[in-house]
Amino acid sequence: MKKVIFIITLLSLQSCAILSNPKTPDEYVERIKTSSLGRINTVTINSPIEKVLTELGTPLYACYDGTSVTWQQNTMVSGRDWKVSLENKENGLKQFALLAKEKTISIGQPENGMINAVVQVRPISSTKTEVTEYHAIGNDSTGELLLAWAQGKEEECPFDF
Repeated sequence: MKKVIFIITLLSLQSCAILSNPKTPDEYVERIKTSSLGRINTVTINSPIEKVLTELGTPLYACYDGTSVTWQQNTMVSGRDWKVSLENKENGLKQFALLAKEKTISIGQPENGMINAVVQVRPISSTKTEVTEYHAIGNDSTGELLLAWAQGKEEECPFDF
């Protein structure tokens, strides 16, 4: 009986996901901006954009891109395959997206995975850069980590390999 309830719950959650999963980083940002469950954090860093992109991109790609994480909960094995995407936008804006593709449940999941966070990096001047991070409630530690990396802070990858 517990398995039946679990499966019904998962299917219900996935049907919600079909209706609400943003397909692109731009769509994700718009949804976060208009949602009471969205979180937006912005910092200004006294460094040129090239340095900030290196400070953020190096640990972000090393930690997440191509990483596969698996865990077991009771008798069910689950996990995520992580991916990082980078888009060049107008006016020098660079946009990173952190994507997680569920290994076991994929109904309603976008082809590249579900967006976990988006970070926009834009030059303010030749020596200042603005970094804005978008995430949903419950992903606060990811948001804090991304901003710390952008500021050049030495923070460890959350995965224990």
